[in-house]
Amino acid sequence: LILINGKFHTVDREKPLANAVAIKDGKFLAVGTENEVMQFADASTQVVDLHGHTAIPGLNDSHLHLI
Repeated sequence: LILINGKFHTVDREKPLANAVAIKDGKFLAVGTENEVMQFADASTQVVDLHGHTAIPGLNDSHLHLI
């Protein structure tokens, strides 16, 4: 999966923003410019244009403990 034309906040002080990411098997494969990330695409890659929207990873664990 490649997401392009988006806003991605990184934790890298030298490169705090990116506009594209590549994801494979649930892990980030590449973060950077669209040109950098598209190098990871092949004929079966799904490419999604975010139209300038911000995307954040779903790093949440929604569970509860019943008492």
